[in-house]
Amino acid sequence: MKIILVDNHNLFREGLKLWIENIGLGEVIAEADNAADFIDLLKQNNPDLVILDFEMPDMDGVDTTRLALKIQPELKILGITQQNDFNNYAEMILAGATGFMLKTSGNDEFVKAIKSVAMGECYFSEDLLPAKEIELNFY
Repeated sequence: MKIILVDNHNLFREGLKLWIENIGLGEVIAEADNAADFIDLLKQNNPDLVILDFEMPDMDGVDTTRLALKIQPELKILGITQQNDFNNYAEMILAGATGFMLKTSGNDEFVKAIKSVAMGECYFSEDLLPAKEIELNFY
């Protein structure tokens, strides 16, 4: 599986790359620390999956997701965030992200999320959902 990592924290990005490749989840073919560089990379590469930080200096994950899907409509995007904010989660879903999870999730959850999203399934961290049942109306 070919992966592009997009996160403005270099240490996190490098650690995630090493982890992904060391456990055999895939190959990180490109990295970006901002949305503009990611979009340029996306035009030159054909990844199977993008792991995309919600908060970047030049554009948030929602707008970046929308733009990326205009370029490659079949792209699978796993959004990641530090903030447990349901509004961010909902916006990413509406923008077209295939998955969304917290950066603080454990290794097992990251593996499950990456594999699920790569296979075309949706994966959304239960930690991001409120404890009570929610009804979302998309009209």
